[in-house]
Amino acid sequence: MMESFRTIRLAIYPSKLNDESSIGFALRVALLNGFQYLSRMLSVTQINKLVRGIGIPLNEEFEIKGMRHNIHTDVRTPLFQQSWQVNIKVCLTCINEFGYIKAEVQQPFLAICSDHKCAFIDKCTQCNQQLKWDINLLKGLCTTDGCGAKLSNLPTNEQCQLHLTHLTAMQVADCLLASTLLSTPGKTIIEPTKFCTTVDYYEQLKDGYKLLTNIKIFTEWLKFYFEKQSVCLPLSFLYSQLWLLIENLNSAWPIDHVVDNLSAIKITRTHQALLPLTVSMPSATVLLESTAEVLSEFILFGLIKKQGTARLTIHSKLDVSPLIELLSSHAVENDMWPISEMKETCLEHTIELIDIMQALLKGEITLGYKASKTLTDSIYCRKNELITLGEKVLASKKGCEITLVQASHVTGYSLDELIIFRKKGFLKQPVAYSDYCFMSDAINLKNKKMVS
Repeated sequence: MMESFRTIRLAIYPSKLNDESSIGFALRVALLNGFQYLSRMLSVTQINKLVRGIGIPLNEEFEIKGMRHNIHTDVRTPLFQQSWQVNIKVCLTCINEFGYIKAEVQQPFLAICSDHKCAFIDKCTQCNQQLKWDINLLKGLCTTDGCGAKLSNLPTNEQCQLHLTHLTAMQVADCLLASTLLSTPGKTIIEPTKFCTTVDYYEQLKDGYKLLTNIKIFTEWLKFYFEKQSVCLPLSFLYSQLWLLIENLNSAWPIDHVVDNLSAIKITRTHQALLPLTVSMPSATVLLESTAEVLSEFILFGLIKKQGTARLTIHSKLDVSPLIELLSSHAVENDMWPISEMKETCLEHTIELIDIMQALLKGEITLGYKASKTLTDSIYCRKNELITLGEKVLASKKGCEITLVQASHVTGYSLDELIIFRKKGFLKQPVAYSDYCFMSDAINLKNKKMVS
């Protein structure tokens, strides 16, 4: 049931300051008009709108305008969609000196007041409870019922430990991300919230900062996660959570040295059962060394699983563990070689991983599997079987269009030579695709080269 809108009669109508937050202004209006709690003046729905930076009418003559679009940031993070903080943090010095709350406190990547260079506060040091958006804030008092203690700033030593005055907005975003992954071992995908709803803001900031700057803590975090994973996973799959962190960092950190030397970390994995490994669609394309289009075929054959029934998009979540589970049942034999060492054969015959997996399902090729660095390093087969498969793949793609780069691999000619063949009419161009040609023409050029 929707909450009904209530109009309010006020005795005092103050002016909203340019840099004042919407919810902070509502608190000031309530205080000046003698309300003890904000909930006596506004409904829960109205308060929630103001906290989210959305304006509301108080009566026919007076309204509070929203502030969300007045704060802009170029910082990127997968944690939330909009750079607007819902959970409270305030500058106690601003409140004591000026008597109002600035809009900047709801900038999630700002950890210190721009005027006073001191940390915001987000909880009471007496009862250790999170502060709430309520009138006691403007009195410098705790908002927890039964406490009401006088609020105090974050201790100077804690601010110094975090180097708060030196952290940039990008570094704050990195620390919040690192804290999220630290608290959820094995997390390989992040579902962003609409707004920043960070609880214990400075605790999370501190934990993330330690993870990114303390090599020992970072290494222990990696080992803790690695050692719980199945021996069946290639290292590229094992590192999924690590890459989720590294690829979303905005700044350089001391841990970069560890990331560059991962082989130095001794990992002892047990023979634990293979667990689901859900990653984003872009991550799946990297792990499977495939394109987004090819991922659809993996899904069709049950080699990977997609969450939900919606079509495959960049936001899709894919479980890649079924592929590893299938492969891990195949032992490596003496005359087999890793697919990664037969890359030229694959390129020459336009063989993709999906072609190899389909052949396995049909019983047309024998594979072996031994977890190594990447998936193609881990899959083994006989070269003659791969070549036989390649001839079938080429024949099946005769009517297809391929890129000139692919044609160069198929024919053995350079791109410059292919352009010459195109001018001579031996390599026809599909309509409107200048960098494509027909597979049939490429195969003919290949056969002519072999004969000559």
